Amino acid sequence: MLKWIKENKNSILVIFLMYVLQISAILRANYLYADDMGRNMEGYTGNAFDSRYLADIISPLINANKRITDASPMTQILGCLFLAVAAVLLLWFIRRESKIDILSLACAVMMMSPYFLMNMSYKIDAPFMALSVLLGFLPLLWKDELWKYIVAIVLCTLGICMTYQASSGILPMMVLMLSFLAYIKGEKELKDALKFIGISAVTYLLSLGFFYVFLMKKVEGDEYFENSAAGITELFPTVINNLKTLYLTVVGDFAKWWNIFVVLLVIAFFVTCMKISAKKWYQTLLCFAVTFGLMCVLVIGPYIVLRNPLLFPRSMYGFCVLLAIMSAVIAQHNSFIAYPGKVIAVVLAWCFFAFSFTYGNALFEQRRYTEFMMQEVAYDLTDLEEYIDCDKREVEIKGTIGYCPVIESLPYDYDLIRTMTPIYFAQTDSAWNNYYFYRYLKLEGIENVKDLDSTGFELVQQSAYHKIYNKGNQFIVELSYEYGGEN
Repeated sequence: MLKWIKENKNSILVIFLMYVLQISAILRANYLYADDMGRNMEGYTGNAFDSRYLADIISPLINANKRITDASPMTQILGCLFLAVAAVLLLWFIRRESKIDILSLACAVMMMSPYFLMNMSYKIDAPFMALSVLLGFLPLLWKDELWKYIVAIVLCTLGICMTYQASSGILPMMVLMLSFLAYIKGEKELKDALKFIGISAVTYLLSLGFFYVFLMKKVEGDEYFENSAAGITELFPTVINNLKTLYLTVVGDFAKWWNIFVVLLVIAFFVTCMKISAKKWYQTLLCFAVTFGLMCVLVIGPYIVLRNPLLFPRSMYGFCVLLAIMSAVIAQHNSFIAYPGKVIAVVLAWCFFAFSFTYGNALFEQRRYTEFMMQEVAYDLTDLEEYIDCDKREVEIKGTIGYCPVIESLPYDYDLIRTMTPIYFAQTDSAWNNYYFYRYLKLEGIENVKDLDSTGFELVQQSAYHKIYNKGNQFIVELSYEYGGEN
């Protein structure tokens, strides 16, 4: 491993610097993203809830303290380093080299954007999420040394499960692609390719099984995620339903032109595979259909068999890894027929790269807007005699501030930004949406309550942004927009 890093250090450095540039707008936004607020305020690790034990071990090491704090941008920059090593590994496995050219940079951009940008928005969790991606590629460094390879799969699979499980589809996708390429190029016989897949699959599944039985904590009844697997009788319809939801979500998230470029990239990938193949066309076609079909299923790994999987941008970046893999395959072929595919890969990567800055700057504007709206409420609330005269106050937030005007003005093609940008001042069941208001503004003696009986409340303050109602020590803050149940 160290020898490989030394040999490829220049490529790693270039992609690392590109990643830092790509998330620079996110760093500038300085946005406390969901769990960041609680961990920064209370200092807990909090990952053991969903069995991410390794993240809880590493987090104090990064912070150099048992108390977790906001150590950004160091954490996000460290995430860039892990992801850069993963990107160079991908290029090295597929292209048999890690030279830096525009196509290599395009593949690397796809690893980061658009979905993984949401992971990089988490100041505290970003390095663990990026480390899980790296662990998905790492075992293949020892693929020619059987026992080292088996041990690496076990350790890295367990490592993924204990850092961020959404990366668990990366290794099987890479195994399938490398086996497919080795077979169609005549480098391996079919039985040898299937043997490699079989050894990889058995070791991987046994590792997942060990984690599921002995290490995983069951999550049931959570507002957005459950990790209970479907039973045998419901397995097939569950997988079909999850696949349908996954790809409809991707199509809905991506801009119209992105979807067109993705389809063209798949076509270019298919044409490239047929062109580089040394096998008969029907053999290549059959193997391509099986390989690509399985890879499309595995983009979210074992999440595909869960009854209620997390299908949100921060868990769907396996699809972007699939795009990067296809682009790397196209990039290794130098004939004239591959040029259109290379152009498509570069154009799609540029779309993703530009989106990175739009998203980061949208976070910045949403943060400024949220802080302003919270300050307006805090100033008016604490100026009331009814508030001052109480030692303990019960305050309920109703409605929502919505998105800042910049995000509201974005066209449909930027709908993914709305999905990835949370609203942190709203009527909601989420633990984070009003956390900053109640905990960070140092409002003494204030309690977050819900479902107050509005009978007998009087309007005591009104502005263009909110209304405040009062009854005794109870206050209802009614924000300007009606809560729609999102974010």
